[in-house]
Amino acid sequence: MKAILAIIQILTILFNGAAPAEPPPSHSPGEIRTIYKDKNFFLTVIKQTEPSAGESYQKVTGITVPHHLLAKDLIAETFQKISSNQYKTIILLSPDHFNSGTTPFSTTAKSFETVFGTLETDKNLIQTILAENDLLTESDLFNREHGIHAETPFIKHHFPTASLVPIAIRINSNKEELDSLYKTLVQNIDTSSTLIVQSTDFSHYLPKPQADQKDLESIAAIKSGDHEQITLLHQPNNIDSRGAQYLQSRLQNELFASSLAHIRAINSEEYSTDTVDETTSYITQIYKK
Repeated sequence: MKAILAIIQILTILFNGAAPAEPPPSHSPGEIRTIYKDKNFFLTVIKQTEPSAGESYQKVTGITVPHHLLAKDLIAETFQKISSNQYKTIILLSPDHFNSGTTPFSTTAKSFETVFGTLETDKNLIQTILAENDLLTESDLFNREHGIHAETPFIKHHFPTASLVPIAIRINSNKEELDSLYKTLVQNIDTSSTLIVQSTDFSHYLPKPQADQKDLESIAAIKSGDHEQITLLHQPNNIDSRGAQYLQSRLQNELFASSLAHIRAINSEEYSTDTVDETTSYITQIYKK
């Protein structure tokens, strides 16, 4: 019973933890409405993190953060560690959680409403990559994709002038398709002013001891520099989007010439006083030149 209650508690935090506590910000017809409307939910954890985030990182070109808001402190901590950097464009890679995209990859040129104001998209870059790759199409899936919405408040708060390129990756996208998108991104990314944000959670639905073992496998693959090892990770035992991790790792290694400067693994059971049968794990990453 305790395990069931703990799972219910985690799900409640995930879906209702950022429930409206104040009127939502004004909404423009050209915006995608935020699914998380409580400004204090995000502002509190951001303020709590500011004095305690520890080391800051310069020349950062990529980060990996969870989208499970149970672990909002990990998201806040990672963004705080890189907040002294400046970016013109942020490319946000997320799973297509509901398999709503009609092609392997989806995007949108619509701006995003956040509790901190409107996050504009890089419409020119989006139209360019749409024209160059027919595996990427515009979609309305972003209206409810929490892999995107969980990150946009942190992006808008820390990098208010940056513009967004959101990309959702279908779970069944294969290596050939991922390589096609990789080539398109390589041809169009300005490495001097772009941050790649990978929005992924890692091991799903396993007890913590087994999840910990899967995290060790994932970390070994990430640290190896062998991108083929990432394609062998299991969804969802290891990660919820190996496609996002594959693109992140290749872009950082081959395009940005960046290296892994920080990696940290946490399990959702650590947010509970109970032992649960099914957990989710989070592996944050920071890449820098």
